[in-house]
This record gives sequence, structure tokens and C-alpha cells, in this order.
Amino acid sequence: MLSRVLLHTSRCLLLSLLALLSFVPLLHAGFSVKGAAVMDGKGQPFVISGFNVTHAWLPQNTPVAINAAAAYGANTIRLVLSNGHIWRKTSIDEVLAIITQAKSLGIVTMLEVHETTGFGANSAAISIAEVMPYWLSLVDVLKGSEDYVMINIGNEPVHGEGELANWKQPHIDAIQALRSVGLKHLLVVDALSYGQDYGRLMAKHAPDITRADPLHNVLYSVHMYQVYPTALKVKQYFDDFKAIDLPLIVGEFGDEHQGSPVDEDAIINLAAQYQVGLLAWSWTGNNKENQHLDLAIKGDVDKLSTWGQRFLLGENGVCQKSQLTTSLLVELEQQKLLRTRCINSPTK
Repeated sequence: MLSRVLLHTSRCLLLSLLALLSFVPLLHAGFSVKGAAVMDGKGQPFVISGFNVTHAWLPQNTPVAINAAAAYGANTIRLVLSNGHIWRKTSIDEVLAIITQAKSLGIVTMLEVHETTGFGANSAAISIAEVMPYWLSLVDVLKGSEDYVMINIGNEPVHGEGELANWKQPHIDAIQALRSVGLKHLLVVDALSYGQDYGRLMAKHAPDITRADPLHNVLYSVHMYQVYPTALKVKQYFDDFKAIDLPLIVGEFGDEHQGSPVDEDAIINLAAQYQVGLLAWSWTGNNKENQHLDLAIKGDVDKLSTWGQRFLLGENGVCQKSQLTTSLLVELEQQKLLRTRCINSPTK
């Protein structure tokens, strides 16, 4: 009788323990947030370092751009996708092929849908809610990719600070919708005001958004162009996020914009100091007005622009600072493609 009681008690304790564990989140299951730091799937700090790839309108350049990212030491690409509203829809097969190529080189893919750009002012733009069907169509492809894919819900999703209502709650709704279908990825939220957040509102509302995520796994992204012409402006923004202990990246930036100066050196050097990730705009494909933002002249891996040389090869640049995620093992055959263009970096 005593043995039966002990056996029953042991079973009850085991079931109770299993029930308890079912409510404990798995540590390091893909990219996660720890205070202001991003951690990879092995629990190691990961500072995003790379550039944007304009796949939606130049898909033919994407494979070369990914190889170039590896050659210049990048650990992340931010991939411009289209849900078909403005540009040709990026198919599920395309997304899978791009993720697969990047993964083989140890590169993380941050996916973003571009049609939300400037919603409220741009008549062609759509809301965060309107891109959700596209994200949900990718669920089967994305599940299980938490170690090497991040989801940037919508690019520059509203045009001004007065559009807070079209920015905050829609992002909360989108995050909860993505979690409800089982996606555990690190989710990325772009700032207001075409991403530049000139009113510095994102840090004030980011804690509410993070709390609304069941996994508390959100990364915030500011785009630094002409609103950031001085080191002081950059430092103030970085300090805002340091104060709330939430993670920040500069998801787009350049060396000037629309004829106005940008303090790219301050952005690059302060980002290194604050451990803020950087994704430059962009590998290639800008229009005539913004062609100076092409890192590579006509997409040629051998011909970097002045901007490309600064960001990729310069002080605190990609070649000098970028480290691959420990979550991905790169096959020996692919290792020969890594960092082959970093010979002119200050570290070499």
C-alpha cells in the first residue's frame, strides 16, 4: 500500500513539474531580448551589422548582394519585400530561397514589407493591418527559422508624429496576431515619421508595445537621415533607449539625404559605443536623386561608392566590427566566401 502511495505521489510531482515547465519560456529559442541587448539562439549577444537589399524592385540583384554581404563581413541583411500592392508580389518561394542562401553564409535575414511607407501621407501606402495577410501567408515558411530570421512588420509605417494612433495599436495588434499563429521570432518595429521619429516618441511608447507581446521579444528601429545631422541628435536618441533598457537598431541611414547632411560618422561611432545595430541603406538600386546611397556602384562588388567604403571598410565599419551569429554553423565550402573583401579594413 505504501509503495502505491509513493508511486502515486511521484507521478503527481512529475506531472506538476511538467505542467510548470510548460509555462516557462524556453531560453534562447531563436533571437531574444535581454534588456537593451539582442541575444542569439545560443544566448550570446548579437549586434546587427549589415545593409538593406532592395529585392522588391531589383530581385535580380539579390543573390549577388547576399554574397557581397558575406564578403564584407555583414551578419544581417534587411530584405525589402512586397505584398503586391505597389510592386510585384514577393512569392513564398522567393522568400524561402533568399533565407536559405543567407543562412548558408551565416547571415540573418530581416524581412520587411515596404508598402506601409508613409501611410497617411503617401496615397499609395497601406496600413500595418493591410500587410498582415501577407505575413500570415508566410507562416509555414517562417516557423522554425527563429535562429536566422527576424520580422520587421512594416517599413516606415506612418508619415508623422500626429499618426501615433495609426502606429502604436496597429503594431500591438500585429504582434499579437503573429504570436497567435505560433511565430516566436524577434519582431522589429519601425519608428514614426517615415522612420525618423523627429519627435522622439518611440521610446515613450515602446515599453507598452513590449508588454503587449506575450514573449516580450521586440526590437525597435529608427531610420537616421536628415533629422540626425549632429552627434548630439544621435546621442540623445540612443540615450532615450538606454534609459528604458530596450533594444534599438538604426534600420536605415546614409551619409546624406535629399541634399541635407547626416552625421554618418557619429551614427557609426556612437552605435559601436552603445552596441546599437546598424543597417545601411542600401546595397544598390536607388533612384538618381539618391544614387549616392548605393553602397556599390551599379551593384558591382568591386566598386564601392564613397558611402560604401565608409560603412563597410571604415573605422567601426562592418569589416571591423561585425560578428556572425553563433546560432548558425557555416559549411566549410561556404567559408571561403566570408570576409574576402575586408583586406582594406582598418583591422587588416
